[in-house]
Amino acid sequence: MSVNPSGIKSQNNPCHQLFLSCASTFVRLYLNQAKAMALAKNTAAYLQSKLDEDIKLSELIVKMRTNRNKLNDAFKTSYGLIVFTWLLKKRMLLGK
Repeated sequence: MSVNPSGIKSQNNPCHQLFLSCASTFVRLYLNQAKAMALAKNTAAYLQSKLDEDIKLSELIVKMRTNRNKLNDAFKTSYGLIVFTWLLKKRMLLGK
């Protein structure tokens, strides 16, 4: 065992390194999922308040400080639909 600069003991064996790698990957994926869910939720709230307005994707991604792929992926994960399909369904329900 060795002690790293932070004072934490660590083992230099493959199993320990694999565990650390897996834990790091899990944390990174969890944080990315949390960010995606927050992005989808914030975007949905914004769009909900603008249902009667013409919204351009280029303006939306600037407003949400993201890109088209991340926004659509976040919506697909959170709502099962891409952004403008979700928006279309909301507008159709509003029109009924």
